[in-house]
Amino acid sequence: MKKMIEIPVRRFVLFLEFLDDFTPPSFPGNAIRGGFGSSLRRSVCASRRERCEDCILRFNCIYSRLFESPIEGRKFAPHPFVFRYPVDEMVYRNGDVMEIELVLIGRYIEEFPYFLHAFREFGKSGIGKERAKFMVKEVKSGRNLVYDGERIFRGWQEPEDFEFVPIGGNRIRVNFLTPLRIIHEGKLVDVPEFYVFYRALARRISLLVKFYGGKFEKKDLTEKARGVKIVKVKGGREKVKRFSSRQGRSMELHGFRGEIVYEGDLGEFMELLRWGEILHVGKSTSFGMGRYVIEKNKI
Repeated sequence: MKKMIEIPVRRFVLFLEFLDDFTPPSFPGNAIRGGFGSSLRRSVCASRRERCEDCILRFNCIYSRLFESPIEGRKFAPHPFVFRYPVDEMVYRNGDVMEIELVLIGRYIEEFPYFLHAFREFGKSGIGKERAKFMVKEVKSGRNLVYDGERIFRGWQEPEDFEFVPIGGNRIRVNFLTPLRIIHEGKLVDVPEFYVFYRALARRISLLVKFYGGKFEKKDLTEKARGVKIVKVKGGREKVKRFSSRQGRSMELHGFRGEIVYEGDLGEFMELLRWGEILHVGKSTSFGMGRYVIEKNKI
């Protein structure tokens, strides 16, 4: 089957071994992304300016390119990375291991050593209110061992080749594992109709291809998407609290979390939906929001 979408992507799994007890917050994405970002900035910032936009190095600095995502002629581009973390609530004790998946996009695959270094430094300063320390025990990408706790190995620089298994039938269950934030017609969507979900996902994939390479043979399927209906909803709006160090204030983010069963002619949408499982959808994806999995639903 001809691929309509090709995006250079590589997934890395970081195995973090805790040296202290750690109880993750209900939404650990903020602690993970925030701690990583702070560690990266301390490691690479040459000017020590308070604001990246005032720095003459902003278009060359790895921190600025990742977190401010400056693009000449445009204010921001979508972040070229996504963090995925355990969604089951659990307490980590000394010696326990947390697995975090890091998805890198485009040329940022080659920047993986910066991510590894930042996580090593992050572990020294600690995560969460407890400042629980950890070490990066190892890193894998697919079957390849990328890092063994001391050395980094070659063989991970090329993008992965994805072969998605199609889901037959006319009904799917989409399980949103982390809150989904889609803005439609200026408002946050409580429960996304399929065409709203489709348009948000198509827009994200289009922007990622535009800024980081690949292809997307996009067709406007909005009217066809309107024919796919919601037949069941389980879940609702969930509130997430986070602190923005850049803005110096606490924030509340809301999004849908739960399951939605969609029914209709889904064939042309499946490749796009499968890519969304990897790259997420909606706002705040670099925090891990908008993560979902698709299953066939027969009910």
